[in-house]
Order: sequence, then structure tokens, then C-alpha cells
Amino acid sequence: MWIDTCITAKVTLLYMCCAIDRADIGNAKIKGMATDLNLVGYRYNTILSIFFVVYLSVEVSCNVMLKHFGPRFYVAFLVFSFGLVSLCTAFVQLYADLAVARTVLGVFEGGVMPVTAFFLSCFYKKSELFVRMSIFLTSSSLANSCR
Repeated sequence: MWIDTCITAKVTLLYMCCAIDRADIGNAKIKGMATDLNLVGYRYNTILSIFFVVYLSVEVSCNVMLKHFGPRFYVAFLVFSFGLVSLCTAFVQLYADLAVARTVLGVFEGGVMPVTAFFLSCFYKKSELFVRMSIFLTSSSLANSCR
């Protein structure tokens, strides 16, 4: 029970933040980002695609980095980094700046899912892990419904 409260709750909250961060660009577009950064034609779709291409491509390499640095330091690095990049995204002024910010954000957020899945597997038996992973993955849907 203590592990559920301490570990699973924090990892779930972390993944909720990632989900909000991933999807919040849609809200920014509605609030005027598209006109501010001149996102006409395919430019907005390109920004979205850049993020997910990078996000998917770094997942495997993040597991290698996790083994090298260990979860204690690597999870903290990923969380700090994607938080910092999210903060910097608020100050972009050009389309190219947004493309770079979304690319770097994809690098850091791409590691969160595999790293936290590995992290949870260190604390639970295989039979217990399914419930915790379902809670963890459901948090993404919950976060997007609460925006």
C-alpha cells in the first residue's frame, strides 16, 4: 500500500503532466498561437508531426540511457528537462523556434513512458504490474478530459 501511494501516484501524476503538455498545443492554437506564429497551411501539422516522430524515435535509446545513468538520476533529468522546455515554449516568437522547442520536447518526453514503465516494474511483481500500468496509462485520458 505504501508503494502504491508513494511510487504509483507520483508516476501517474508525472504522466498526467506529460499528457497535458503533449496536447496543450491544441489549446494554444485556439487561443491565437496560429496567428501569432503564422501557422498557415501545413505548418501546424508539421509542428505536431515533428514532436511525435522524435517522441517515437527516442523511446528505445532512452532505455539504454536509463541503464547507464540509473532511474534515480535519469527520471529527474527527464522531468526537469521537459518542464524547462515547456516553460521556454511560452516564449517562442517564430515558427522555427516552435519547431525546435517541439523537437526538444519530443526528445525529453519520449523517454518518460518507457522509463516510468521500467521504474514501476522494479517495484511490483508481474501479476501486480498490470493494475499499476493500467492506472498509469489511464492517467493520460484523465488528464485530457480535465483540460
